[in-house]
Amino acid sequence: MGFIIDNRNMYDKFKKLLNQEFFVDKSNIINDFNKLIDKDGSNNVCITKPRRFGKTSIAAMLTTYYSIGFDSQEIFDKLKVSKGKSSDETKKKKEIKQYREFQGKYHTLYFDFSSDLFSGKECEEFKQKINNILKKDIIEFYPEPNVSNNLSNDILENIQNIYNKTGDRFIIIIDEWDYLISNNDFSPEEKVKYIRFLKSLIKDKGYSAFAYMTGITPIAKEFSQSTLNCFTEYSMLKIKNIINILVLRNKKFAIFVKKIKKLIKIVKLNMKI
Repeated sequence: MGFIIDNRNMYDKFKKLLNQEFFVDKSNIINDFNKLIDKDGSNNVCITKPRRFGKTSIAAMLTTYYSIGFDSQEIFDKLKVSKGKSSDETKKKKEIKQYREFQGKYHTLYFDFSSDLFSGKECEEFKQKINNILKKDIIEFYPEPNVSNNLSNDILENIQNIYNKTGDRFIIIIDEWDYLISNNDFSPEEKVKYIRFLKSLIKDKGYSAFAYMTGITPIAKEFSQSTLNCFTEYSMLKIKNIINILVLRNKKFAIFVKKIKKLIKIVKLNMKI
């Protein structure tokens, strides 16, 4: 398996999550991501929340589910996603069909921008480090001469060339998009170049089935909304507002929240013991 293409570390991480004593099955979110595939516009999602809120766990799950390089059917057939989540039977049948249709059908491109492997003070240096690793993966996954013998020094050209030659589309997963910004690794000028790179990587690209991006800092806080307007963003503030509305309007949901709080207390107690 590759370091960027079908990342093995993410696969292993998800398998470890499954073996945890208090594993929470969040796999139904895959049904929502499946609906983004082939959707015209609004098929890129950015979740910005504090650390330890499960953003990378979702990234690991998506990598495991979609990657051609992993046989994940046995894993996910035991999880909620395999049964659909809609209360409407017609919609549920479609979700189950999509579950089978998209599982293990894409290569995933996983980028952890907090990794020391990609560190640098200039955006061009950062891009070159990513591209050097990606080229090694391309040679492994695409040994055909028309792909592997035409590698470029530009990461976007290499991904586009795979799409042009093979028709393969990718699930793009970016972890810690804001790490280089919040840690002041880049100067203001380099930050602008970095954001332009992100936009060029994602927006209106035929090779992208959809993109999932995580971070701590909301996009709108760092840049104008038009800068990365190719993402639908879910921040912690929005999530809190949604939960508060649901608790006020739905007694069953309020009971569910109380149960979750009790579970958290039990987990904390066991960790102390």
